[in-house]
Amino acid sequence: MLRQRARNLPARHQTLAHAIDWSYRQLDLTEQKLFASLGVFAGSFDLPAVASICAYEPRPESSEPPAGQTGSTATVLRSLIHKSLVQSAPAARAETRFALLETLREYAEALLEAAGELEQARRRHAGYYLARAEAVWRQAREAEGDAALEQFDRDHDNMRAALQWLLRNDPDAALQLAGAIGPYWQTRGRHTEGRALLGRALRHPGGAPSHRARALMAAAILAHRQSDYSSAMALAEQGIALYRALDDRAGLGRALQTCAWIAYDMQDRAGAERMFQEGLAILREAGDQRSAATILTELAHIVHRPGINDEQVIHSLDDALTMLRALGWTEGIAHALFERGSLETRLGRGEAAQPYFLEALALYQQLGSAHLTAWAQASLGEVAWLRGDLAAAEAHYTSALSAFAASQDRSAILIVTHHLGQIARRLNDVARAGRLYSQSLDMARELSNQHMVARCLAGLAGVALMQSEARRAAGLLGAAFRLFDTLPPFLAPGDRAEYEQFVCQARVALGDAFDAAWAEGAASVDGPA
Repeated sequence: MLRQRARNLPARHQTLAHAIDWSYRQLDLTEQKLFASLGVFAGSFDLPAVASICAYEPRPESSEPPAGQTGSTATVLRSLIHKSLVQSAPAARAETRFALLETLREYAEALLEAAGELEQARRRHAGYYLARAEAVWRQAREAEGDAALEQFDRDHDNMRAALQWLLRNDPDAALQLAGAIGPYWQTRGRHTEGRALLGRALRHPGGAPSHRARALMAAAILAHRQSDYSSAMALAEQGIALYRALDDRAGLGRALQTCAWIAYDMQDRAGAERMFQEGLAILREAGDQRSAATILTELAHIVHRPGINDEQVIHSLDDALTMLRALGWTEGIAHALFERGSLETRLGRGEAAQPYFLEALALYQQLGSAHLTAWAQASLGEVAWLRGDLAAAEAHYTSALSAFAASQDRSAILIVTHHLGQIARRLNDVARAGRLYSQSLDMARELSNQHMVARCLAGLAGVALMQSEARRAAGLLGAAFRLFDTLPPFLAPGDRAEYEQFVCQARVALGDAFDAAWAEGAASVDGPA
């Protein structure tokens, strides 16, 4: 069969196929069998995987290998490396990884198919990586989250291949595997890929309820990351219902935490606070200190009222950070640092915020999280903006925007696009500022982000003033105020002062006509065109 395939290839490919065929025929039986078995792998793999998936067990009545097979898996693998059929390379944590060139892998896979062993090998492969994914998922839930992410990095090609096979052949197991990989897709910013695969797995109605609940929450988080709030909420609510039915208290607490953030981004602050409080009580009861400390960190963001409870929230965040440092949980520490920096930024204290963001950035980079690293970059851009360093601010925001675009986080894209508009306006690049504000405004309206709608309207008012269009500026400011007046205070002091400055400029330019233009803008649904 293999020679027939070669005859159907172009001449240069025939030469390569014959060379591979000749090398294969120089191997002994043991080497041939192991080499063929390696065709089931995707990307790189390690020795335990080879030993589990590819090793040929000795006969039950004897400790000797079957006839015609000699040597351990490691010995045979070394022989294949020596004969240039397998490549090896050192990896993280002093581990050695192995791989086949794609042409050799395809040849090995064809050998398995010709022997009628391909589907059996794929089943063993899928079972092995399902078990490994579960082990790594548990590791990620414990204090070794960094090591778990590194393991997911190394095995992701094989886990994806296993999931694709399970989706076609064992949907229950596919649901289990997709849920286990979920945290990796979230942390590494593989949102589109993760949503697609989880969606396929969830379309199957079966599976263990615990596996379905986990997959639902993973899909909800990915939908939330891509600003698909209605889908995220629907998925999260299904997950919460399952966790309640299972009486899984720890799972329920974490699901409520996820749902709270979705509610917050849907402008339901009261609902978000209620779910955070319920989740916090449940996780404390369940003894999940890490998750409880995380909720304390996030709750501080939700309940903060600038000028009203600043010191109380600072104290709460510092307590959470102390707890997380004691636990030694890198990701949790980074989140608490980020929130502490965000609090200082909201209070207009950029210099105090910078050390928190820098430490958070270093930890997110250590974790390999492109998405969270981008948020730290954006926050450093805000700090640079507050101190008037426009070049540094633009560099930070541009870096963040590139990462957000790669992960298709539209909510983050609209925020950073607005901030870049702010910089363009401050640099007197009127055309670019107007374009960026308008792009951000369109996305904010589509996603129902009223905070950012108001900020974009105010930014466009600043552009209108630069173009001597005071009446249009007054209308835009009135439309912005209509939203500002109904939302919790959220503007940093510098932004609030700039907004008030725009109002003064428009009032001076229009005189008695200002109030009518303002009222017209405030009465319109979308603000003046």
